[in-house]
Amino acid sequence: MQRQNLRSVNNTKSPLSFKNAIKDIHTPKGRYVIYAILTMSIVAPILQKMIGLVASDNIALYITLGIMVIGLFCVAFKMDKISEVINQHQLDKLNQRLKNKKETNHSDA
Repeated sequence: MQRQNLRSVNNTKSPLSFKNAIKDIHTPKGRYVIYAILTMSIVAPILQKMIGLVASDNIALYITLGIMVIGLFCVAFKMDKISEVINQHQLDKLNQRLKNKKETNHSDA
């Protein structure tokens, strides 16, 4: 009887599983979020050092934390618009490469 209970618990799927997170990272929006977090994590220490020159360390930490949180929210809310611009840029580059390839094929013939 205990084995049946353990099996039912093991077979439940949580919406917060690592498998779902890994699948979501491989989508364009998932990569966008990862890039945003990495960018903010690189900018934060630099900004904190700069603010630390003007204010005390604790205040600089709070100001930097506030700026990064607000920045991440803004980037997250503008995700669709920014993704459209990036996708359009990638599409333009692809079309240009195809056009160049077509031109080189015609010149070889």
